Amino acid sequence: MVESSPIVCSASWFPPVTGGMATVANELAELFEGNGFRAVRLSYPTSKLSAPNYTLQSLLTVAKSNIVHLHVASKKAALWSLPPAVAAVILHKPFILHYHGGNANDLMNVAGGKMMLSRAAAIVTPSPAVKKQFEEKGYKPELIVNGLFTSKFPYKEKDFTVPQMLSARPLYPHYNTDVLIEATDILRQKYPATRLTIAGDGPESKRLKEKVTSLNLLGNVEFTGPVSPSKINELYANHNILLSAVKYDNRPVSFIEAQSSGAIVIAVNAWDKEAPIKNGITGILTQTAKPKEIADAVDRIISDNSKAARISIEARAESEAHDWGNIFPWWLVLYRKILDSDKRI
Repeated sequence: MVESSPIVCSASWFPPVTGGMATVANELAELFEGNGFRAVRLSYPTSKLSAPNYTLQSLLTVAKSNIVHLHVASKKAALWSLPPAVAAVILHKPFILHYHGGNANDLMNVAGGKMMLSRAAAIVTPSPAVKKQFEEKGYKPELIVNGLFTSKFPYKEKDFTVPQMLSARPLYPHYNTDVLIEATDILRQKYPATRLTIAGDGPESKRLKEKVTSLNLLGNVEFTGPVSPSKINELYANHNILLSAVKYDNRPVSFIEAQSSGAIVIAVNAWDKEAPIKNGITGILTQTAKPKEIADAVDRIISDNSKAARISIEARAESEAHDWGNIFPWWLVLYRKILDSDKRI
């Protein structure tokens, strides 16, 4: 049993890399550092050229750690998590597989995925739907929802007279950002001042910008590129709606951040009965990712300011349950359980 100052190897991308996983990984490391642990950040490479050095770095970092926390949200992250996972197995160090993705099959089908799942001391997901997917394959995951510092995203009463919309997901095909652009094209017919800000970057960037130009939406759609975690709160403060057209998803940090800030989340129902927002109460869910359905959902919000205000207030209350002050204790319990049961330490 570890007596004091156990060392955590936290493996992930970290800021300035953007995205929910990087933010959660960094904030969790900070919280552990403030609660009797020493956190060592093992950053996943952003280039294959770093692979040889990274493999050695993984081995050395895991060797001096008491517990390893692997963050995975995509196939690429799963591949980069493999070296520290293998090092943990070789060196007999317990590791947590923290899966941030929206489809468990993506992890189970990637090289090394099943090995990591079978050897992990704990599998954690923030999504009840993903937890169920793992359970159907015989795994026993833990459910710990995403957290945030609500103080970083203060509530701001919004003006819901014109759609001021935000997309805060990377520009990859499965995020369906083109659907949001087409919905904006529909909305501007009724609301000429409609605005969509696309905060993110990725391989779809060039094609999406060309689409905006072809639809003559340059006055309605803005691409910001990557936005650092320290600046994203400004975007939430200046927009009244967060849009998502993803057909399968986890419980995105961006949803909680938007709700904390007073923006209304409008998203495709990618979760069936396990949706992270209550339709018509803490946000709006559409049944499909069709531009017309998303545009109609936005129109209903803008057309009923009193309902919009109620949803905004309820969403803020919901976000407060996700404050790290409420969520982090669950991580402490899990870490201590793993460390206390690991007879090798």
